[in-house]
Amino acid sequence: MLRSLRRRIADRLQVPAYRVFNDRTLRSMAQRRPANEEELREVPGVGDVTLQRFGAAWTRARNGPPPGCRFMAARYRAALEMW
Repeated sequence: MLRSLRRRIADRLQVPAYRVFNDRTLRSMAQRRPANEEELREVPGVGDVTLQRFGAAWTRARNGPPPGCRFMAARYRAALEMW
């Protein structure tokens, strides 16, 4: 999932995927499983600029829509498609 989200963001910005987050950073994210932007900032490889540009998208993707909310689930999928 992390790689596919990284690819969507990179495609949207027309940059190589490693410019969003490199593989080492993705592995750290997978191990630490940050639930919010503060925790994401503690992941090695996530700087202030990266957090500002991608932090909200990553935390939305990690947390997803509220359970049982079909409307939000549809909006969540649509938001991911935009990236």
